[in-house]
Amino acid sequence: MRPDQKNTPPEDDDFFARWESGEHGTGSPRADRITVRTLARFVSVHPFLCFLLGAVMTAGAILAIREYLDIEMDVAALLPEESEVSRRARTVLQDFGSFDFMLAVIATDEEGKEAMLKDAAEELAYALSDRRFIRDVTYTLEPESLEIGTPEGDARAVALLTEADWQRLEDKLTTYSLQQDIRRLSGLLNAPIPRYQRDKLLRDPLNFHQVLIERLEIKSGPLKVNLRDNYFMSADGKTLLLLLWPVAPATDLAFAREFQDFLEETRAGVFLRNPQWSFPDRPEGRYFNIRFYGPHYEAIVDSRIVRSDLYKTSIASFIAVLALFFFAFRRPEALVFVGMPLALGVCWTLGAVSLYPGRLTQVTMAFAAILIGLGIDFSVHIYNRYLEEIRNGRENNDALRRAVIATGPGLFYGALTTTFAFFGMRLTRFVGFQELGLVVGMGTVFCLLAVILVLPPMLSIFGRGPVGAFTQRPMATFGLRRFHFLAIAYPRATIVAGLIICVFLGYHARLVGFEDDFRLLREPSKEYLDLRERLVSSFEVPSNQVLAIVEAETEQEVLEANDRLFRNIYEYERYGGQPLIAKDSLRFFYPSQKTQRASLQRMANLDLVAFEERLAELAVENRLAPKIFDRFLGRLEDFQATSIRGLQSPGAPISLESLSETDNQALIDVVQSYMFKTEKGLWRTVTQIYPPQDVWVSSVPDEFKERLAEGLANPPEIVGTAVIQEELRDLVMKDLALTVLVVLIVILIVLTWAFRRLDRAIIAMLPVLIALLCTLGTMHLAGMKLHYLNIIALPMIVGIGVDSGIHMLQRFYEEGERDLKATVQRTGRAVVITSLTTIFGFGSLVFADFRGIRELGVLSILGVVYTLIAALAILPAVLALLDPQAAKEGGPGDELG
Repeated sequence: MRPDQKNTPPEDDDFFARWESGEHGTGSPRADRITVRTLARFVSVHPFLCFLLGAVMTAGAILAIREYLDIEMDVAALLPEESEVSRRARTVLQDFGSFDFMLAVIATDEEGKEAMLKDAAEELAYALSDRRFIRDVTYTLEPESLEIGTPEGDARAVALLTEADWQRLEDKLTTYSLQQDIRRLSGLLNAPIPRYQRDKLLRDPLNFHQVLIERLEIKSGPLKVNLRDNYFMSADGKTLLLLLWPVAPATDLAFAREFQDFLEETRAGVFLRNPQWSFPDRPEGRYFNIRFYGPHYEAIVDSRIVRSDLYKTSIASFIAVLALFFFAFRRPEALVFVGMPLALGVCWTLGAVSLYPGRLTQVTMAFAAILIGLGIDFSVHIYNRYLEEIRNGRENNDALRRAVIATGPGLFYGALTTTFAFFGMRLTRFVGFQELGLVVGMGTVFCLLAVILVLPPMLSIFGRGPVGAFTQRPMATFGLRRFHFLAIAYPRATIVAGLIICVFLGYHARLVGFEDDFRLLREPSKEYLDLRERLVSSFEVPSNQVLAIVEAETEQEVLEANDRLFRNIYEYERYGGQPLIAKDSLRFFYPSQKTQRASLQRMANLDLVAFEERLAELAVENRLAPKIFDRFLGRLEDFQATSIRGLQSPGAPISLESLSETDNQALIDVVQSYMFKTEKGLWRTVTQIYPPQDVWVSSVPDEFKERLAEGLANPPEIVGTAVIQEELRDLVMKDLALTVLVVLIVILIVLTWAFRRLDRAIIAMLPVLIALLCTLGTMHLAGMKLHYLNIIALPMIVGIGVDSGIHMLQRFYEEGERDLKATVQRTGRAVVITSLTTIFGFGSLVFADFRGIRELGVLSILGVVYTLIAALAILPAVLALLDPQAAKEGGPGDELG
C-alpha cells in the first residue's frame, strides 16, 4: 500500500453524508445505507482478516468436495420422495432387486463365421459367470434336454399352457388348419430328406408338441429366440447376443463402474486366451468384436459426460468471462481482481453442495457455468465504479469506499432478487428444479460474499492511485451513446417498436411445445449409436420396460391375480392393442392351482376321436397313409390321460411341495425373482413388459392401464422409466408457471421495498418481462422445444435479467438531476459487461456433450440478449417519456471513458 493512501474514510466528505442521509436518491432504506458503509469501512481497514476468512472457507470446501460429492444419474431421483411413482419405484427395487439387463454383442462383418461366434459365446459366457456381478447369463436354449414324456412331465407341460398357447392348439384342430398342415407335410415327405428329419416330422407332424415344449423353456426375457438354431443369432449370422442380468441396477454408479471394469477385463481375457480369433496377417485385428450394450454402460458414460461437462464448461466460462473483462477494461491486473473471487465463489458453492444435497445430477451439473456468468456481475459493478472514481482523481481507498457504497445496495438487491428467483424453484415438486434452485441460490450468495471479502481488500492493497497510465487507458464504450440518443430523441417510436416485436413473438410463445423423452437429451458416442442401430436392425430389442405389480393376502390369491394380469396383457395384444416384444411373468413358470387345473380340464375335454377321424380323411385326400399319425395321436392321448389323472388328484402338477429336491430348488429360485412377501404378510408379484423400440418411452397409455386392471380387485401398480417421465412432465408443466409467477411477485415486492415505490419496481422489471416473452417466441420460430433441462432457463432469466433494471434505475435516481446520459453510458457499460459475461458464461454450455445442457445454454443466451436490449433501449425510453427532465444533456456521461 502506498504511504499516501489512507485506511479510513474522511468523515467530512459530502458524498458520504449525502449518501447516508438519502439525498443521493438511491431509494434504499437508511439502515441499508449504514450497513453498506460499515461493510465498506471493514473490508478496507481489515484486508488480511478478510483474506484469512476466505482461505479457511476454501480449505473447508475442497475437503468437502473430495469426501462427499457424488453424481446421481437416476431419473427417478428427480421425483419428490412423497411421489407415489417414486415410492413404487423404490419399493419394487427393494423387493425384487434389479430388472436392468445388459447385452454382450459378438459381431463380425464377415459371412460364414457363425461357428466362431458360437464358440466365442461359450467362452464369454463361462468367463462372465461371476456371481459378484451377474446373476445369470443366457445365450442359448436347449429344448432337447427338457424332460417331457413322463406322466409328470406331460402334466406339467399342459398345466403351463397359456391362453395364447391354447388358441394356437385349438386353431390346429380346425379343418382349415389341418388341411394346410397336412398339405405341407405331404410335400415334405414326398421330397428327398434325410432319415432323421423324416423321423422328426412323423413324431410331431403338426408341430403340436412344440407349443408344449416352449412352455418349459427358460424365458429369454426381452429377446425373441429362433428355436431352429437355439442361439440369439441374427438372420444374417453376423451378430450373436448374450443376455446378462447384473446383480445391481444401473443407478448404482459404484457397482456400474466395477461392473464395467469386470466386463472390459473379461473381454480382454477372452481374446488373450484365444489368439486364433485374430487375423493371421494382422495380429492387431480380430475376426469379430465383443461390445456391451445397456443401461449400466449408459449410466457410466452419462456420469463421465456430466463430470467432463462440469469441468469443461466451468473452465471455458471462466476463461471467456475474464477475456471479455480484459477487453472491456483494458487492464491486465483486472483479471486477478475479478478472477480470484469468482473462482472462490464457485469453489465454496461446490463445497456446500457436497454437504447438502451431496450430489450433482443431469440438471444441477450446469450450476458452475451459471454461477460464473452471474458471479462476475458483482465484480463488474464494483470495479466499473471504482475506475470511474479513480478517473475523477480520488485516492485509492477513497475511490474503493465510494464504489462499494454506491453499488452496494444494487449488488445486495440484485443478489437478493436472483437468490429469490432460484429459491423460487424450491416451490416445484420436480427435484431437479429444487436442487438447481438451491445450488444456484446458495452460489449467488457465496459469489457475492467472495467478491465482498476478496475484491475490495485486493484493490485496497494492490490498487493503484489516480496517477500514471492506469487512468489514461480508455475503456470500451460499446456504442452506448447511440442508445442514449435513441432514448432521448425517439422514446415513443422506440417503445412502439418494442411493443410490436413483443406482440409478434408473444403470439409464437403460446405455441412452444414440450419434449418429454429424457433419452433425446443425451448424445451417445457414434460407436454406441452404430451398435444400437445394428441391434435394432437385426433383433427386436426394447428401449425400455414397464413393470406391473399385483398384491394379495395369500400366495394362491396373488398367483391368481398374476394369472389374470397375464391374461389381460394377452387380450390387449389380441384385440388391437400395441404388439409387445415380450413379457416376462411368473405365469410362465408357476401358475396358480386354479389356472393349472383349468388347463388340465381343457386338455381333458378335447374330442380326440373326432380329431382322429378328420385327420384320417384329410390324410387320404393328400395320399398319405393314416397310420403315419399313430405315434403322434398316441402322444396326444398320453397328454389327455395324464391330464385326466391330474384332475383326479387334490393338488396341481406344479407346486413347491410336489417337485423333487432339485426341481424344487430350481423353482424356488425362479419364484423368488418374481414373487415377494412383505413384512406386513402381503404377497407381491411382478411382470416385466417389453414394448417395441421407441414405444411408450415417456408415458404408458391409459387404455393399457385400464385393460390391465380388468377383473382385478385392485389395479396393478405400474412402474418404469416411462411412468417416471410422465410424472416428471406433469410436475414440470403444472409447477413451472406457478413458480415463475411467484418469483415475479416476490421480486416485485423486494424491488418495491428497495425503491420505496411500486412504479419504479415495475419499470425495473420491464426488461425481464420483455425477455421472457421474446425468448419463448424465438424458440418456436427456431423449431426448438422446451424440455426438462432448458426449461430451467425461464426462472433463470428472471433472476439474471432483473439485475440490469435494478442497476440502471438505481443509477438514474442516485443523483438529484436524474441524469439519463450517465445512466445509459456509464452504468450501461457495466450492464453490457455483466450481460456479456453472463452470455459468455452460459455460452460454454453450448459445448456440453449433453444436448439438453447445450440447449439450456442457447435459451439462456437468448434471454440475456433480449434483457440487455430491453434494458438499454426500452427502459431508458420509458424513463425519458415519464420524466422529460431526464432527456436533457445531463452530466459528463461517457467522456471519461
